[in-house]
Parts: sequence; structure tokens; C-alpha cells
Amino acid sequence: MEVHSSRLDHRPGAACSITAPLKLGQTVRAADLLLGRDPNSMRYLKYFRAAEKLREAEAAKGA
Repeated sequence: MEVHSSRLDHRPGAACSITAPLKLGQTVRAADLLLGRDPNSMRYLKYFRAAEKLREAEAAKGA
């Protein structure tokens, strides 16, 4: 079994990319919204509002 899984790990290419989820959060939420996975846009709106508050806090901190 170990030999088998080792061979799978060394295949060229990747099934998914390595990303920073915090940077892609809005994109992921928007995709869920457009694909119908977020009824009434609640997850998207919650994330967007939290991101706005964070941006405002960082701007106030830097000023």
C-alpha cells in the first residue's frame, strides 16, 4: 500500500492548486452564489460584510 500511494504522489500535474483561502474567499463565495449553492446570498453577504469591516479597521489602523 505504501508503494502504491507513493507512486500517486509523484504524478505530474496537480488535481488542485495550493492557494490561500483567505485571499480567495470572496471568489469562492461568489462562485457558490452563481452556481446556486448559496440560497438567498446569505454566506456571500456575511463574508462580504466581514471583509469590509476588516478593511475599514486596517485603514483606520494605518491612518
